[in-house]
Amino acid sequence: GFPPPMAERIINVAVAKKKRSVMMKAFALLHGMNEEIHTSRGRKMMMKAMDYGDEFATAYCRFHQWTQHSDRKPAVERFRVLAEAGDTYAMYYFGHCLHHGSYVERSPELAVKWYTLAAESGHSSAQTTLGWCYSCGFGLPRKSTKDAIKWYMKAAKQGEVNAFSNLSSCYEFGLGVTKNLTLAAGWLKKAAGLGSLAARYRLGEFYYDGIGVSQSYEKAFRNFLWAAELGHIHAQFRVGLAYESGIGVPASVRLATEWFRKVAGPADPPPSSSVDNENDVDNNNNNGETNMGEKNSAAQGASATALNLQG
Repeated sequence: GFPPPMAERIINVAVAKKKRSVMMKAFALLHGMNEEIHTSRGRKMMMKAMDYGDEFATAYCRFHQWTQHSDRKPAVERFRVLAEAGDTYAMYYFGHCLHHGSYVERSPELAVKWYTLAAESGHSSAQTTLGWCYSCGFGLPRKSTKDAIKWYMKAAKQGEVNAFSNLSSCYEFGLGVTKNLTLAAGWLKKAAGLGSLAARYRLGEFYYDGIGVSQSYEKAFRNFLWAAELGHIHAQFRVGLAYESGIGVPASVRLATEWFRKVAGPADPPPSSSVDNENDVDNNNNNGETNMGEKNSAAQGASATALNLQG
């Protein structure tokens, strides 16, 4: 066998890899990194990684207020420390905090610096976000659609859901590439397949209008319904319209009314005598949440506007 010191080192390396692998799987589920987005599973796994002692997972869970000791400012500071130590996930997330001014002074330039470091190290979410920065000139001297496409493609090769959505928009509108509606639909299908509600809704519009695909009201309805059942409000409205008009599905006044009521939401609650809401946490700064979604939960945080490039 190995001498005791070497055996101990081998065990420590194996334990560290185990911690890291659980955290990476959790992040992939939460952010759609070559995994179908599944928020509840991702959250459980990230908390498990925290229990294992992974430092990034601990900061992540505290930042998203998933623990009893959830203080976002120290969590952001921990992201900074880990980023400076070379943790690519922390590089990306500290950049995210600088991007949005989440418990740190907002700095587009510094955000791009950290996104770039993480992207060059192969982090696909950072690559997608850096591509978005180039697409609009965020934190950079000028826009560069060429660089935007380059980073989207790098992320897409790793299965990044937002890269798929962004490439779809680029091909739909000819942003940095030759306009190609067939390719736009193809990238959109990939994003929808990984659980993006925004992509699923937009795919419904593609089928409804025959954009890059053969027109099919039935397929349009199925995509709208998929997103609607998970809480996408625009999809809920389109489902209501479909039942009202009988386009793509047999008409039903009852079902149309049910879906329109979902869109309208509950009636306003009666006035409260209490002015302050003690349970309203962090009203003034809630910029830290990342676009996330999941197939099996209505807690989908993807943009409701599928045409917007996502960072």
